[in-house]
Amino acid sequence: MSGVPQTTAPSPSPSPSPSPFVPASPSPLSTSASTSTSSSPSSTAPPPSSSGTTTTPAVTGSSSSGTSSLSRAAPTVLVYGGNGALGQAVVAKFKSRGWKTVTADFIVNENADLPLAVKGSSEEDAKYIVAQLKERRIELRAIVCVAGGYAAGNVKEDIFKTLDKMWKLNVQSAIAVAYIASQVLVPAGLLVFTGANAVFAPSANALAYGMTKAATHHLISALANSSADESGIPRLAVVIGILPVMLNTPLNRKSMPTANVDNWTPLEDLAGKLLDWAEGVSLPITGSLVQVITKDRVTEYRTLDLTSFYEAAKPPVPQAPSSL
Repeated sequence: MSGVPQTTAPSPSPSPSPSPFVPASPSPLSTSASTSTSSSPSSTAPPPSSSGTTTTPAVTGSSSSGTSSLSRAAPTVLVYGGNGALGQAVVAKFKSRGWKTVTADFIVNENADLPLAVKGSSEEDAKYIVAQLKERRIELRAIVCVAGGYAAGNVKEDIFKTLDKMWKLNVQSAIAVAYIASQVLVPAGLLVFTGANAVFAPSANALAYGMTKAATHHLISALANSSADESGIPRLAVVIGILPVMLNTPLNRKSMPTANVDNWTPLEDLAGKLLDWAEGVSLPITGSLVQVITKDRVTEYRTLDLTSFYEAAKPPVPQAPSSL
């Protein structure tokens, strides 16, 4: 998760993605065919697949190398979907500044300090990750979810199957991350989800995708605008959604060889911004949705502060009837 600096989402363009746990290249914003990715959350659509829907390879789950290098002295980040293009960039960027890294993906990222393999079952995966972290007494300063997928299709085109797949890839992965945060994120920690600009420019030709990303936005708002007791996540946690338009990934370059990559967001740029936020630099307020828009090699992070909107939408508190 290129485009023109505007409040509304730029028009979608197709793009594929590398690792099967996260949307790796531009995120599914486009209305053309579909592809699921596991690396970086972007908001434009991945390149069309022959079937028109995203694929998700099954995985087995266990963790292997790197565990001995984890130290509780350094801050630790979990990158959920950490072996896709964006996930790898995030791991590399955080490690470059002394953070310890934990990744979860279908295929382990051997560059992480603690790489965990998951199976694609959100409840089982989430509880497995929590168990691995608690066993090592690791608490997380930040969690970045770049897992998800994209599929095109309207209400007439196999909508039930597509919706089930999008629900699993986008909503269940987000819920898994929220659950992990409730267990091992430190108070005032950072929790980042991947949303989509498509929600603000609805397309009936990417119906299931848009519906599930709207659900992710609701999750962000609900967690951010509730007390710790109400939400279940640690107090003072900052919950943010990133809305990339088009990411500059190898698969996107391959699928769109003639595209103007000057309007695609470099992975290192977005990874650096996530690291800054995790360290408290220019951190948006909790509940923000942040559009990631690149134009002529300049990337803008436009914060959509929806707090006032949700505040205004709250129903009035019922007043007790006055006695006569």
